[in-house]
Amino acid sequence: MKRALLSCLVPVLIFAVAVGIVFKTYSNDLRYGISMFEIQSVSSGIAAELYKKDINYVRIRDYQDSAAKALKTFDIADEKADMADWASVIVTNTECLTSIICDSEGNGFDERGKTVNLSNYDFFEQIRDGFDADSSGVLYITEDIFGGHSVAFINGIRFIGGTKGYLVSILNVENLSEGIFEKQKSVSYGVWVAVRGHILTEYGDRIRNADKDIEMAWDALPENFNSERFQHALMQGATYDEEIPGYGYAVAVPAPVSGGSIIALISYDNMNKAVDGAIHGYFIMFLWIMTLTAMLIAVLFVGHIMAYSKRRKSRYVHEKDFVTGLLTEDSVEAEVNAYLSEPGERKGLMFLLSIDGSKEFRKTKSEMMDAVIIKFSKKLLEKYRTSDAIGRVDDEFVIFLKDIVEPKDVRKQIDELILLIHDFKNMKEVDGTGLFLSVGAAVAPKDGNNYAKLFASSRSALREREKHESGVVAFYHA
Repeated sequence: MKRALLSCLVPVLIFAVAVGIVFKTYSNDLRYGISMFEIQSVSSGIAAELYKKDINYVRIRDYQDSAAKALKTFDIADEKADMADWASVIVTNTECLTSIICDSEGNGFDERGKTVNLSNYDFFEQIRDGFDADSSGVLYITEDIFGGHSVAFINGIRFIGGTKGYLVSILNVENLSEGIFEKQKSVSYGVWVAVRGHILTEYGDRIRNADKDIEMAWDALPENFNSERFQHALMQGATYDEEIPGYGYAVAVPAPVSGGSIIALISYDNMNKAVDGAIHGYFIMFLWIMTLTAMLIAVLFVGHIMAYSKRRKSRYVHEKDFVTGLLTEDSVEAEVNAYLSEPGERKGLMFLLSIDGSKEFRKTKSEMMDAVIIKFSKKLLEKYRTSDAIGRVDDEFVIFLKDIVEPKDVRKQIDELILLIHDFKNMKEVDGTGLFLSVGAAVAPKDGNNYAKLFASSRSALREREKHESGVVAFYHA
């Protein structure tokens, strides 16, 4: 018993020591690998959120283009109400704060029909200079007009009568950026920047100029942040990351559709917390593995003791196939040999049932084949006596009927087996599959005085019959 326990404990102790040595030796490499994984996780997490934002962005642009196309058929001077309805469609179905229809002088109305004049705002001059009729695009508004930095979706329109004007829909950047940084626990500061580096929205505390009113992201980032490399990556539409000595790490993810890029900073403190948390998780997992292994060893050891001390109540052990509930072939062999070796003349009848076509059928429809096996096994258990030995051998079945002496008993069993073959053919699981039952039979002790000989005789009868016809019972002939 002690030797058995030691044989289980020694490999576990060796494994534990080996894992400890690996952790100690490669701790720095492990921390570096986890750091890189955390950076990639932040990058992919932000990219996933940006993808959702881009979908919203495309949705706005699609509604904007559809509305602009329709508005060309209206007269801005006389059809204000109907035109305002189109602006309302944009606001209702997207995240835009407002949608404005105006002429080239900035005079117009919003989705509620309320009069609006955009000529007093600096961004309208950029609209007038940059957008002609049938042109479209996006303009970032740095003026605090619509509750913070905003994005204007613009379509130039030539209304009926030749009047030039614009459809302008406003999206608050704060709404656009919501949810991008909140899920990234290790990010200490994040900023969404426009193409030239203008700050659109921020998250967390700035590294520099926290109390100043600044426009460019570079003035908020660490001094040794490589802005040139960032701008190059932004122009290429590429994601990149770098270590910022003295601070931590920077991750930049471009926004392909909505424009600009997200810059996320991870301080050394935050990265260490993330790495320590991951290592702690690995350590806890290791402890769980060791604990479960120790429990498994204890269970196996107790089971070994119980198996060693338990006396068998019979000459053989009945082991069953866990799928069908039938005996295993070893159990059938043990039961048949035990029966035939008893004093006196012992007679019996063995059937070997083979499912024709099962091999090819299982190659393509294994689960359906298992269903056929399970259903037919249930029929066998219902059909025969508990004293008979009924077992499964792969996709075949072996049945040994005890105390079958008289020829009339043999004929009766054959008749009942033919009915069983018919039941198999009519099973819904078999219908249309092309599967058939063939049966080889052998009589004990005439065709064999033990399981191996009877099984070989039944197999020989089965093979001989399969040469001629499927779905019948064939007896062994020497």
